[in-house]
Amino acid sequence: MLENQETKVGPVVSVLIPTFNRPRYLSEALASALHQSYSNLQVIVVNDGGQDVSSIVNSFSDPRIIFINRKENRGKAFSLNEALARAEGEYIAYLDDDDLYYPNHIETLVDVLENKTDCQV
Repeated sequence: MLENQETKVGPVVSVLIPTFNRPRYLSEALASALHQSYSNLQVIVVNDGGQDVSSIVNSFSDPRIIFINRKENRGKAFSLNEALARAEGEYIAYLDDDDLYYPNHIETLVDVLENKTDCQV
């Protein structure tokens, strides 16, 4: 990779990560979201009243992360809606806390949405 490679700027993508009692996997999921080739991201992690994962989230020290730590379990749909209410991105992406993104996942999606004029969403 070139040291002076031009940074790509495009629309903000909000990545929503609900989590409940799976701290073992959350770190890898969060890392896969943050280490995308497309960096204009907002990552919203919602702890749905499960085990404390604040140390995992805070260990990334990334200003793109918004962490919502609820004490009461309200379910996945509620957590996603809560994250969506905080999302500022033009596009929304979803990532389970026990899943991973390939490094170019978001970049590929944004490229299609922004440049493929024959596609409709």
